[in-house]
Order: sequence, then structure tokens, then C-alpha cells
Amino acid sequence: MDDLTPDGRKVFLNVPFDKQYRPLLHAMICSVVCMGRIPVCALKISESATFQMEKVMALIRECRCSINDLSRMGSKNKLPRMNMPFEMGIAYALKQLSRQKENYQIFIFESKVHRIDRTLSDISGQKPKIHENNPKLVIRNIVMWLKLAVNPYPHPEPSQIFTVYERFRSKLPALVKKWYGEPAFDEMVAIAADLAAKQAILPDLYGRLGS
Repeated sequence: MDDLTPDGRKVFLNVPFDKQYRPLLHAMICSVVCMGRIPVCALKISESATFQMEKVMALIRECRCSINDLSRMGSKNKLPRMNMPFEMGIAYALKQLSRQKENYQIFIFESKVHRIDRTLSDISGQKPKIHENNPKLVIRNIVMWLKLAVNPYPHPEPSQIFTVYERFRSKLPALVKKWYGEPAFDEMVAIAADLAAKQAILPDLYGRLGS
């Protein structure tokens, strides 16, 4: 297998997409953008696309790190939701098969303490961050994670990012009306980038995202 050549700016979001999860997804998008990174996720892939699994693997492969939320593996009808652990497994495999394992970082979220010891015991010993379904805790932990990686830009404080998040959320009703539902993922990234630039958290953010 060829060595990984990830883009250091890109972060793969391996998360649920249900309506109840959206406030946390929006917090992740705002956090990653405000930290000078480019969020990427499977929402970028058309639902009708052929070879979707290969495209998901390509997305994971091109990112420097992934954020994996394993808090929603159960569902109301009791059937397990396997996409998140499956995609995290792909990330682990790509990391282990590379001769430069440091090229990929894997971060894990859960909503409840110690539950992962029962749901995914193979990674016991790893300590996921607990967000308690609270956007503020999502923002705080992403800032802490990404500060550990090489980032030449100043690091905003979680409170600054939360302001961007609140403004992002205030724009959603008009966007939902415009899109007849949840806006396209790239549209949400662009809006978060614009708000972060206006907040002067990351000057010329649009230029870096487009470079």
C-alpha cells in the first residue's frame, strides 16, 4: 500500500447526520473552520453515487485527522448504526498500514462516560472525550485536539468559536427555507468561514479554504 499523503488542513468528520445531532455537527463545522482547518465528511458524496465506499475511503485518506463520534451507535428501532465505527476502522487501518503512522490522528467522542468500554471494547484504553450532547463541550475538545497538531495560525478561544456557532445557528432558518431543508455541507462550511472572518478569528479564511 502507498504511504498516506494527507492534506494537513483537512479533518474528516465521522458523525451521525440525524436531525437531533445537527447542533453538534454545526459546532464541529464551526470549530474546525475557526481552527484554520477544512472539515470534510460523507455528506459531500451524492447519495446516488456509485462506489460510495471507495469515495468515503478516499475522503478519509486525504485528511490529516478524523473526528469520530460513537455516541449514536444505537437507534430507536434497536438496530445498531454501524457507519461510525466502520469508518473509524477504515481510518485505523489506513494509519496502521502507513510507514508514517504520525501522518494520521484519530479523535473519538462519546456522550457518556465508560460506555465505549462496553460498545467497542477493542479500543479500551483509549479515552474518548465526553460531550454530553453539549455543543460547548464539542467546541472545547476540538480546540484542545487541534491545538496539539501543527497549526501556524493563532488559536481562538472556545468562547470566540461559540459566538461564531451562535451566529451560524441564527442563520439556519433562512438557509433551510432557501435549501428546502438542511443546507449542503459545503454551503455550511462557507458560511462558517465567512462568520469566522467577520469575527476576525482567522483573517482571509476564504482564501485559505480555497487554496
